[in-house]
Amino acid sequence: PSHHVKRQAIRDTWAKMIPTYFFMGLPDSNVTQNQVILENQMYNDIVQGDFMDCYRNLTYKHVMVLKWTLYYCRCARYLLKTDDDTFVNAPYLLEILNHRLSPLGARNLLMCQLSLSSVVKRSFRSRWRVSYSEYPNRWYPTYCYGWAIIYSPDVIYKLYTEAQVTPYFWIDDVHITGTIAVKQNITPTNLGELVVEEYNLLNDKNISHKFTFCLLTNEDESMRKFWSIVTQPDDKNMVVSPSILGLT
Repeated sequence: PSHHVKRQAIRDTWAKMIPTYFFMGLPDSNVTQNQVILENQMYNDIVQGDFMDCYRNLTYKHVMVLKWTLYYCRCARYLLKTDDDTFVNAPYLLEILNHRLSPLGARNLLMCQLSLSSVVKRSFRSRWRVSYSEYPNRWYPTYCYGWAIIYSPDVIYKLYTEAQVTPYFWIDDVHITGTIAVKQNITPTNLGELVVEEYNLLNDKNISHKFTFCLLTNEDESMRKFWSIVTQPDDKNMVVSPSILGLT
């Protein structure tokens, strides 16, 4: 909730091209909550759940996004869920969704950067420590890193409805896009080369293909810099072929 500077950077850049809402829980400060209320009065783009905004409640937030989309975005052809430190190359993302997938929307689509063969962390020093009672298996199923996920409407519905009958697990990426996706026979598609490293962009490396997402470390400054790059005509970037998307 306190990331108002990041939200403004998004509003000033890629959210100009994509209808965007910011989802959050409750802050632990009345001052922050009052700032959120004022911000939403100005932009009307904040959706807030009745739970504390913390790591252990990430699954509540993820499910809230799915539910809100089902109820209030019934005509949406796709849902993109990102973190606020993710840069979205909106012009090229829209080109992919409208022309390389389908302007009418796809089915059974869960597209993301995949985590493969991830070991469950048991160390007490890890923020992501999970006890055996919470998750007894040694390995997580293949799941999506949560900083950029694209869902088709049918997948949103399947994940949301299955979440209502599946015991809660607090690591939302594993729970929603791993465990629940497996139960619904949903196989995620890897973003692959559609993701580019921030280092390469900041150092003006030659990117031989177009990209859709970049995870940032210096969010505010980089967000605006990258937006200026992707909104200027530049023919050095090649078109990504359908094979890169895993669609051929």
